[in-house]
Amino acid sequence: MPILRQIYKKLYDIWKCLTGKAQHASNSNYKIERRVYKILSEGEITADRILKVDNKYQREILHDICVLANKRKAGEFAENAQITKMKDFMSVNTKFLTTEFLDRVEQIAMSSGLFVSACAMREKNEALMLGQADRQALHLTKRNAVKLFWCYIKRGEDDKAKQLLEASAIKKSPFTYSIVRELCMALRLLPRDFHTTENNPENKAFADYVRGKKIAIIGPAPSEIDHNEEIKRNFDIIIRMSYRGLDGLPENERELGVQISYYNSVKPLEMLLEQDMKNSFLEDLDFVVVKARNKHIQRHKLSRFTKVRFALYSGTKFFFLGKHNLLQIILQDLSNYSPSCIKIFYANLFLSDSPYDKEYMTSVQKRHFEGGRLLYWVEALAKHNIISQYDYVRQLYCRGIIEADTRLSEILELGVTEYVNHMEKLENQHGA
Repeated sequence: MPILRQIYKKLYDIWKCLTGKAQHASNSNYKIERRVYKILSEGEITADRILKVDNKYQREILHDICVLANKRKAGEFAENAQITKMKDFMSVNTKFLTTEFLDRVEQIAMSSGLFVSACAMREKNEALMLGQADRQALHLTKRNAVKLFWCYIKRGEDDKAKQLLEASAIKKSPFTYSIVRELCMALRLLPRDFHTTENNPENKAFADYVRGKKIAIIGPAPSEIDHNEEIKRNFDIIIRMSYRGLDGLPENERELGVQISYYNSVKPLEMLLEQDMKNSFLEDLDFVVVKARNKHIQRHKLSRFTKVRFALYSGTKFFFLGKHNLLQIILQDLSNYSPSCIKIFYANLFLSDSPYDKEYMTSVQKRHFEGGRLLYWVEALAKHNIISQYDYVRQLYCRGIIEADTRLSEILELGVTEYVNHMEKLENQHGA
């Protein structure tokens, strides 16, 4: 049977090439950022090179986004022109638009550094979904169910968000039901079911370790304010991202130490281990938590140094669009456990001239940033989707689930529209 499936897939790929349908294969929500990056790197972006559309209104919107993207790349960008275009866009009747089209145009705009345009697309998309839901005209697929959940949450309609669990279309799909239920528990609309922490010894040990503890998550962003005394005085456990030993920390933070480190991928971790196999920095840690799914290889390589577990999070199905950055992975993973307090320090959701402290950056990242912010950086922001990332952290903050240091609190209190405005101005200054 597997061989027959492979043959069928090969034949289908050949058919797509022969019929010309392969050119739009990258319309997938999670591949379009790479395509925009490639086209802009090579030259100008045009509507027919990026997306197939259904009507003249969609073509006009897509054309306007491409014009703005090309002007931005050429250094001829005018903020007033974008504002005018977005006013025209917001006046378009939603009957000529689809949520799938708006998803993709948001990603195209964000991948081009047009964060304000992307935010307008999201606002229009949310209005479209809420209107369809009110008319009971929205087909509750797995993706639409998650998106509608976030629409309700942002409007403060928690009861409607919870009621999605009662929708027959969601009940019929165990996977969709589990995702919506996880969203409800992560935002404390429902009490957390802790059975997932008992499913293996590592998770159970981690649950015992963090239960009732005050946790400080220390991010990699530079800061003008020193919070080290507060961290030493008030917190039991320190979590860092991609810990590579004390030498890899800012000098003034080394005395704080670290008990838990999360890692985005096993590959850089394995490379670091090869350089430091005799006196591994992992021995500094009580727990290593890894995102990637290649579990048997990771556990074999890492468990001789410390306890290893794998983050409990929901992949690309958790947000309206985009996927987790490491901070959001940590926050969702910790929501499965019961610490008494979580506070984030030295994280600014990329709203600074330098997104990372120089000690945190790898040699590859340092080379990228020596010449200022580049298209690859905007592509990374788009792939993870800064609007979705911001919305999630802000919801946790506003609901009292997490606390934040002075700088991050200021950013979260801006609201998504102001945050996106500041991000675009910052990127324009750096000539992304």
